[in-house]
Amino acid sequence: MADKRRHPRVYPDSGNPVEIQIMGKGFLDIIFAKDISIKGIGIEVPHKFEGSDIDHPIELIITLPPNSCFKASGVIKHSNIEQTRKGIFGVQFTSIQKGYEQILESYITKRISEGGLA
Repeated sequence: MADKRRHPRVYPDSGNPVEIQIMGKGFLDIIFAKDISIKGIGIEVPHKFEGSDIDHPIELIITLPPNSCFKASGVIKHSNIEQTRKGIFGVQFTSIQKGYEQILESYITKRISEGGLA
């Protein structure tokens, strides 16, 4: 099956994870990214966003290694709970703090050059 994504996504380096503070209706968590692209992020959430629906808005604070921290907004776009029971979700960014798109693009380019393509 061909990957339909328009933008490459990368796995964070296991020794330098991408930390995410995620805030939504009824929850606040600090987790680590499974993968990331310029348009979204893959995350595993232990509580599986119980009580939230697809397209539910969330706020994120993302810390890219070594210490670039920025705010983003997004919506929960898909999950694979039925397939894996782990609570893995895709979040589509709806906005990224001004000036940080280029920093995110640079991080993704660096991870691709290091073999981190997802």
